[in-house]
Amino acid sequence: MTERKRASGAFAYICVAFLAFLFFAETDASIEYVKKGISVCVKNVVPALFPFTVLSAVMAELGLSDIVSGIIGRPLGRIFGVSAAGSAVPFMGALCGFPIGAISAMRLYRSGRISREDVSRLMLFSNNPSSAFLIGAVGSALWSCERLGVVLYFIQLLSAFLIGVFQSVFTARSEEKRVEERGTHSQRGLSSVLVDAISDAAYSSVGICAFIMFFAAFVGALCAFLGRFFDSQLLRSLIYCIFEMSGAVSEATRLGNTEFAVVLTAFACGWSGLSVHFQIFSVCRDAGISKGAYLLAKAVQGALSAIMMALYLKFIDSGLLSECVPVFLPSHSPQKASIAFALTANAMLLIGIILFLFRLRARKRL
Repeated sequence: MTERKRASGAFAYICVAFLAFLFFAETDASIEYVKKGISVCVKNVVPALFPFTVLSAVMAELGLSDIVSGIIGRPLGRIFGVSAAGSAVPFMGALCGFPIGAISAMRLYRSGRISREDVSRLMLFSNNPSSAFLIGAVGSALWSCERLGVVLYFIQLLSAFLIGVFQSVFTARSEEKRVEERGTHSQRGLSSVLVDAISDAAYSSVGICAFIMFFAAFVGALCAFLGRFFDSQLLRSLIYCIFEMSGAVSEATRLGNTEFAVVLTAFACGWSGLSVHFQIFSVCRDAGISKGAYLLAKAVQGALSAIMMALYLKFIDSGLLSECVPVFLPSHSPQKASIAFALTANAMLLIGIILFLFRLRARKRL
């Protein structure tokens, strides 16, 4: 254990040293991208996030989510392996986008309506891009094709549903006593609930914007530094894909191969980027969720999303690509990456993850 702690500490020091070097080496780029991050927060994130954060808080406090739980709670609870009270969380996440799913789950957890295990399970599939982002920003604004955004949205919902089913099958239930829906809600007046909801939403929004600005600075500085040695739009798109989703879907439109770019966009939306993941970890820090399980689930969802998009384009709606016109012209020559490469790579990733899960489950039975 001591050696593991030493290795972890050494890795942390290396990361800090690299960050310091990167920000000093690319100071202009990091400052410029922080400004872009602030612009994204003010123009896009806060307007889309803040009202839904307030709404989710009011629904949780007044017990309005109990209505949804009462209708669909028990069947969905059996499917996803969670208590009935937590069944409304995936719907809030699907309608409002992340991190509303995490915020809704934590409100139910703090009020005693769901257990810590429920929060851990719900986090694996309840945080996805909103319909407004996928249909409006990605489909209409970036690709000039609203139908692409609709397809992306339903692919994300389907992949999230599959992750919810998978985690229920592969994750062994603990002996922790599951909290049952009690139907209790706040006895305070609407004005008092609304004041607290707005205050909490403001605090959450500031924290989320801080993560967005940091990762914008980091990814911008990293791409600027690597651009000194490698002039590759594909590399730039992949870096954004790992760390920051909104930048990834924007950079993908610059790739010369439209088919590959659309599949990469689907993967970026399913994976969602480390910036979003750190936001989720911040929201759920009191529940002690498994970060490894969460990241594994999002990697699987990214692979599933890419595979489903590739199959959809190949066998269901090949004419969709003719309607996709990227708003950015390719800044480099067309990449050699193909749809076959994307499908094969994601299939191999998904198979490897499934084999790992089977092996992990077999070890737990021993």
